[in-house]
Amino acid sequence: MIRQEVRILMRYILAIPALTLGLSLPCWAQEEREDKTFVGIRATDLEIRTSHATRKDNTAGVELVLGSHITDYVRVEARLGTSLGDVYPEDDLKAEIKGYASWYMGPQYPITENFWVYGLLGFSFIKGDTDREDPDSYPDIPDKFYDSSFSFSYAAGFDYRLFGSWYGNFEFGRINRDSQTRLRTMQIGLGIKYEF
Repeated sequence: MIRQEVRILMRYILAIPALTLGLSLPCWAQEEREDKTFVGIRATDLEIRTSHATRKDNTAGVELVLGSHITDYVRVEARLGTSLGDVYPEDDLKAEIKGYASWYMGPQYPITENFWVYGLLGFSFIKGDTDREDPDSYPDIPDKFYDSSFSFSYAAGFDYRLFGSWYGNFEFGRINRDSQTRLRTMQIGLGIKYEF
């Protein structure tokens, strides 16, 4: 129920920047963002994919973001997140993402005065647990769900100024790819942040 509501909310909120993007003027005189810090919260849809991408399942999640603009064109971020429910990567395998911490850095660029795009690369540390009906099933997936909990991560998205120092944010990316089990944890998120 929560997953469907989050997806519907994301679709409608994404329409706002799409409709107003045409009204914004090109960014000839860009706003200075260097040395500004931001804090935000993001609702996420976490997707777990099995090794051959033959099976996937989603759950809602939440993520806290703290970041800084190193220059007008480079940002750095630290994040903490968790899932709000269980996922079933296989029919009789229940998994839970207990939490993750991420660090990202990457370029950002103003498209208009109110619309910025960015790409980030970084690392994530993720923890989870599994629950199986048959303890001997899925021997390639450990009880802690992730065999290698430290992974390379990436994200791409945009910030859209709502008013003043408040920004709406949309993003998609990969949090983790387990090198042993080949489970991938992907995310798509919609949030709000305040810049100061």
